[in-house]
Amino acid sequence: MLKQKLDKFLSVAKKEAMPACFSLICGWLVTLSTFLIKETIAKPAEEALSYTSVATKSGETLVDGYADIIVHEHLWLFIFLLIGVAAALFCVNKFLYKKTLIIALPVSFLVYGFLAIYNSSSSVNERAFPAIAFIVLAALVILLCANYIKNQRLPIPTNDISPKCAIAVIIVAFVALSAIYIYMLWAKTASYSAPGFDMGIFAQMFDNMTDGSHSFLPMVTCERNELLSHFAVHFSPILYLLAPFCFIFNPLTVMIFAQILIAFCGVFPLYLICRQLKLSYIKSTVISLLYLLYPAMSSGACSEFHENVFLAPLILWTLYFSHKRGALNTALMFVFALLTLMVKEDAALYIGFIALFIFFSQRQRLKGVGMLAMAVCYFLIATHIMVQIGQSGAMLNDRYGNIIGQNEGYSSLITAFLANPALYAAEMFSAEKLVYALNMLLPLAFLPLITRKPSRFLLIAPFIIINLVTGWQHQYDLGYQYSFGSGALLLYLTALNVAELSFAPSLICKDESRLQKSSAESEPINNKEISEPINLMFDNDDVSDKNAEKKISSKNKLINNLTVIALIFAIFASIFTMAGRMPAQSNYVKIYNENEETYEIIEDTLSKIDRSKSVLASSKYLTHLYDVDELYSATYGIVTDKIVTINYFTDVVVLDARGLVDTIVKKYKLYRYEVVEEHEGIIIVLERTESSPPVGPAQK
Repeated sequence: MLKQKLDKFLSVAKKEAMPACFSLICGWLVTLSTFLIKETIAKPAEEALSYTSVATKSGETLVDGYADIIVHEHLWLFIFLLIGVAAALFCVNKFLYKKTLIIALPVSFLVYGFLAIYNSSSSVNERAFPAIAFIVLAALVILLCANYIKNQRLPIPTNDISPKCAIAVIIVAFVALSAIYIYMLWAKTASYSAPGFDMGIFAQMFDNMTDGSHSFLPMVTCERNELLSHFAVHFSPILYLLAPFCFIFNPLTVMIFAQILIAFCGVFPLYLICRQLKLSYIKSTVISLLYLLYPAMSSGACSEFHENVFLAPLILWTLYFSHKRGALNTALMFVFALLTLMVKEDAALYIGFIALFIFFSQRQRLKGVGMLAMAVCYFLIATHIMVQIGQSGAMLNDRYGNIIGQNEGYSSLITAFLANPALYAAEMFSAEKLVYALNMLLPLAFLPLITRKPSRFLLIAPFIIINLVTGWQHQYDLGYQYSFGSGALLLYLTALNVAELSFAPSLICKDESRLQKSSAESEPINNKEISEPINLMFDNDDVSDKNAEKKISSKNKLINNLTVIALIFAIFASIFTMAGRMPAQSNYVKIYNENEETYEIIEDTLSKIDRSKSVLASSKYLTHLYDVDELYSATYGIVTDKIVTINYFTDVVVLDARGLVDTIVKKYKLYRYEVVEEHEGIIIVLERTESSPPVGPAQK
């Protein structure tokens, strides 16, 4: 009798062991997250952000000390919450909803991982490594949940979500994330933390584009400390699309909204591409959410305004219409390709490789040749115009001086590759660029690379050329806007390869199975490579053999399930990578709320400056003086080891006293400038006197 009871107890214990373990792990993660949220909210903003970097005064981080707080101050509360949450989850899973734990475990791990990475270090670069560690652990958590599902034989829904549900999820995510990032970018600007490069440059440019006295031309003085057209630096006629809004609203307001909304609106053509590739609604939705969470989009969008923001949506619209037949769709494809070219002179690189992709992969020869010819012609015209209005190859030397030295001309890149390809390899595989490549590919679960179609790697080429070969550090930094174009192509390849991997008769979603069965009978428009017969995807010499068919079905099911796991993993990886970038932006909200009086002083001081006079300003204040006709950047007055070089004399000098300014003030006083207004630790305004040097460049 005792043995039977013991066997029964052991049987029950064995059966409930896995749910109990899952419940304890979930309870532990939820409790840790609760304490992290409490400490994050309580952390002062001044300790969260040190002007341009996220750093504490002591060098310690929140995660370093909050373990001691739990052990010495809240140990019993910690234990109570852990047991309470674990017991609640166990009971709900056993008596109410059998899938509670397989949902709660990844979600609790996701929340804790995000918070832990967010607070893990005082440096963006240092947070990248905890993010990678959590991404690796995410794979284990997802596989553990998958194994739990298999062992428990829990019912998995096979019906796809409805089109309305998919669109609703995407729109809600688009609106919510856009609102969050707009608020963060607004707080950065309102806290006088948005630098003149590039926010101030574009603000002055848009102000002049709406001013008849400047002939509605994109003239700037603060970009190179001389009057020139911004198109001499980057040929970007696409910017005229935003000019009408600047007649109505403040240019800074227009740029804040445009930067986020334009960057994120690429989610809509990507969703349409997924549906064009016959992916189910649920997979199309997941890939669309990946776009919004992708760090290359979210982190770059929350930086300063830049014309590159147009690249992602325009590239994706071009690719969407490339999949469709008909004269109207072909015309729209070329229209969006032209709009992409108008973003910047180097956008021809993206369109050129898209044209090659259309030619070789989609086998649309005329479209490919026509688009390639358009890209080459536009590039030649754009660079010729830039040379005529002032550009002489300086930007090329800045970006690729590591390859071409002081040689001018884009042809130098080709000759350098032919003469010394090892140099390209050495530049691509440096430590910093490998970390950058990992941050670009891990959030997509390396899906852009998982294909048997060599022609698809044509779309990887811009990523290599723009982001990996360059010597310009901002082009391989997620915090800047140089990842928009290559990121859009990587997301497109993700959708394309998921469609290929999902092409199987045994799929998770019934709707997708129906669509793929239909696509096998009549191939998708302009996408022949997606509709290959199954026997071409796997080695199968005798498709009539039932055993071989079972083997193929088993392989297809395995590949599809791995694809689903990869998409879930990609969501985790994107969020964890984003967590490493977000503190540098979200802390501006807290800083603004805690220092509103300071910003009122700055606003009042800047409003008193005579806009008709020439002004030289510190970077963060230059942004808000965009309506000054003669506005110059103090960035060119370099401070290194208390040595100041003054390159320009103006009527007024506005200095940011939140940084190192004592040496600069002394230097200007030597030139007989006098302080007319000063707020200690905030702002200093100097004006020239009759005995000061004349306005203009300093004599060397």
